Amino acid sequence: MGSKMADSEDYAVNAHAAQMLDELKEELRKSVALVEDYRRQIHQLQSRFEEASQGQEKLELQIQERDGKIDELEVERKELLRQRRELEDTSNAERAFMTEEKKRMVDQERQLRATIQRLKDTVAQKTSRGSSVTDEPKHGGCCASTI
Repeated sequence: MGSKMADSEDYAVNAHAAQMLDELKEELRKSVALVEDYRRQIHQLQSRFEEASQGQEKLELQIQERDGKIDELEVERKELLRQRRELEDTSNAERAFMTEEKKRMVDQERQLRATIQRLKDTVAQKTSRGSSVTDEPKHGGCCASTI
């Protein structure tokens, strides 16, 4: 009977060892599955990080391009403002010149009108002196001048 008991004890120990081995195998399988899940998650996170980094690089390049365009536009704006000031200065100078020219022409016209009026007055005086001296007929004879 001793050997049956020893056999049954060996069987119980072996069964217990087999159960523990099965439990350890199950824990190992779960651990391996968990490690694989973690690896997938790490891979996904790494991919997302790389995508985000690439997106950030693209955005930084776009920002640099836009900053460059802004700088170009600022330079162009300053040049246009300078040209506008030059045009305004030229326009103001031309306006001032035209105003002075108009004043000069008005003065010249006054002088010409005054000269014409003096000439008319002189001619009228000479005509009135000449008609009183010669007493020519008023109906305009052959030598009467009309001005």
